[in-house]
Amino acid sequence: NEVGLRAGCEMLDLEAARDGPPMRDMIARAARLGIGIVGSFHELGPMPSQEGVTTALRRCCLGGAAAVAKFVGVASEPSHALLVHSAAAAAELPVPHIALAMGPFGRMSRVLNATLTPVTHPLLPAAAAPGQLSVAEITAVRRSLGYLPSKEFFSL
Repeated sequence: NEVGLRAGCEMLDLEAARDGPPMRDMIARAARLGIGIVGSFHELGPMPSQEGVTTALRRCCLGGAAAVAKFVGVASEPSHALLVHSAAAAAELPVPHIALAMGPFGRMSRVLNATLTPVTHPLLPAAAAPGQLSVAEITAVRRSLGYLPSKEFFSL
């Protein structure tokens, strides 16, 4: 994160569980530089309950310092993709959110996620995270399910 501050990146991803004086200092320095904060929570054990995900997302708001809240868990069954999505809706967050379930069973969470969805590219040797999809794959699923608005073109 120090490199991100020096480079003047647009956003820094800070783990909400590490809240304390060093993180508060990082948040203050980022604010002075106009750098946004993504407050994140990564659960690499069993997927929490919907209430657990909602609580984690609220904590990711970092007391109002975060511009985006992010929860990432590991899906061990297909329903976990919907669980993170419903938990995010139930949280009624004051900021946009990222709610992802990693792994093959979590792919639908990437289709449903509407903010800063991490993607891979077909030319990369491997995805950066388990279950990650390309923009083309996400767009194809969204289109096939009718999640993308229709576009009309008129010639003059």
